[in-house]
Amino acid sequence: MEVITTPLRLQVMAIARKYVGTPWHHQGRVIGVGIDCIGLLVCVAKEMGFQLQDVVGYPLEPNGTLDNNLYEQMDAVDIIKPASIGMFWTQQKDKAQHIAIFTDYGLIQAHLGSDNVIETRYTKAWDNRLMQVFDFKEVTSNG
Repeated sequence: MEVITTPLRLQVMAIARKYVGTPWHHQGRVIGVGIDCIGLLVCVAKEMGFQLQDVVGYPLEPNGTLDNNLYEQMDAVDIIKPASIGMFWTQQKDKAQHIAIFTDYGLIQAHLGSDNVIETRYTKAWDNRLMQVFDFKEVTSNG
């Protein structure tokens, strides 16, 4: 991972870190109450004032909607930087089912396998499941 910490990227990471400890809840959108991986992304974007349409009604099992939504609303990038968004497969190798926010430490994620939002190291296991990297459009254009 390339460690480029512009003020905008630092701000994204700081806001995402506020959610650490929030319980995991499918389709949750409330800090301290419950959130899932998409909710984390949506809430961070909202706090940053970024344009990101919320997606609701998605199933736990991958169905391709996660891929389409991110491709349409974010910029696909080739280099992982802090505040980039990783799209991962977790159960089915060909379908995205999880997203996480990269940090200067690793990943901030609300994952079904965890009880709450956590910041963890970006391990080889996660790297093997990485499908695509994105940046918020506002981050791409401003930092």
